[in-house]
Amino acid sequence: MKFWSSLGLAGAAVAASMAVSVPADAAITTFANYTQKTNARLLNYVRLGPVATPTGNRLYTSATVGGAPGAAAVNFFYLISVPPALQGLQNALMTLDASTSQIVTSNGTSRNQAGYSGSVSFKRVTPLGGLDNLLTVTFSNVTLSTLQGGSSGSFFGSTPGSTISMSSDFITFSPTSNFDFSLAVTSILPPFASPGNGGYGRAFRANTSGGFASDPPPSFVPEPATWAMLIMGFGLVGVAMRRRTNTARVTA
Repeated sequence: MKFWSSLGLAGAAVAASMAVSVPADAAITTFANYTQKTNARLLNYVRLGPVATPTGNRLYTSATVGGAPGAAAVNFFYLISVPPALQGLQNALMTLDASTSQIVTSNGTSRNQAGYSGSVSFKRVTPLGGLDNLLTVTFSNVTLSTLQGGSSGSFFGSTPGSTISMSSDFITFSPTSNFDFSLAVTSILPPFASPGNGGYGRAFRANTSGGFASDPPPSFVPEPATWAMLIMGFGLVGVAMRRRTNTARVTA
């Protein structure tokens, strides 16, 4: 893949520069990951239903520690070839919301809770060409795994065992892709606790980071409507850069 040498290139040059080839023997590839911006525990795990007779558990992000469901600030990274504007740290807002009615099961000190359905998305704080969806994942039959009294665990799913779909404004997935993701759940407070078989987990807060993979890997090949928005956005950036340069020359 070739990259744009500047944000102000003409549309024809942009289109010509984005030829992508995917190896025939492509394997499962981690194409993106994220980390929190702070050490604040912005991941929340709560019981659903009446206190005395809960009906499930919910896992979600919040903007503040222990706050209402919402977006949390994270650093998002593409790990595949993308244009310069999308390389490196992307300031993003992560929204995770998932729930299950299945109970926590036990095997010794291990605790597993399957059946989660929901979504996780990463929106670019500053839209690029009017676009902001870095990645959106919808899923069902995903599992939370940790230990009784544990301070860390994982929230994960993989096709075909889980049903997973992924979409983005900036990268394209093959219709036949297999997907995989794993979100780390760390610094759990209070430590994870459940009665094991026959019950639901006690509420906690935690930090999170994670990665996303697919086979074959995605590529930077936006849909036609996306091309138009990107070209318009990069063109406006180029105009602004030229104006600043001209102003500096006049001042000098």
